[in-house]
Amino acid sequence: MNVSDPETAPQPADLTAVGQQVLAALVLVTAELGIELASVTIVNVEHKLWPDASLGIPEPGVAYVQALTPGCIMQMQAGDRTLTVHTGPGPTAKLQGIPAATEFNEDVPVVASAMLNLATMTGLRFSDVKLVGVQTEHNPAMDCPRLTVTLEAASRRYVWTGPETGPLAPLGQPAGQNDD
Repeated sequence: MNVSDPETAPQPADLTAVGQQVLAALVLVTAELGIELASVTIVNVEHKLWPDASLGIPEPGVAYVQALTPGCIMQMQAGDRTLTVHTGPGPTAKLQGIPAATEFNEDVPVVASAMLNLATMTGLRFSDVKLVGVQTEHNPAMDCPRLTVTLEAASRRYVWTGPETGPLAPLGQPAGQNDD
């Protein structure tokens, strides 16, 4: 269902189910990003018939029921980020392009490498570099998803970016840098 043109979009049989899916998507986005509901805007909601229970976002090694699964694909805006959420019955929701918080941490080689490089560049110890956050951008035109890793060292934030498989490169000057 396209919110901006509801009369021409295919209508799901049960609008209550769509409402539950929108709610599940909002709950997922706010929990995953740690933001308030008021900071999320629903841009577009379209009815979707997924080919299986993966909702179009299959996880490696997981078997899915191979049956047509009704759901929605939603575009949401949270600050300067546009998010895509896939939903299905239940209601279930999956956030496209943002890994679970446990997928990226200091132990992931590409993140640890960026942290080590930053420590070397700034003359600090590895333990002085803190991981602030990791964002993944999935673009069909790219061969590999891109990571944006935000690090903090000596009260300054640094952004590193590159392919998910690495290597990552620094992006611009650190935020909060003093001009002493």
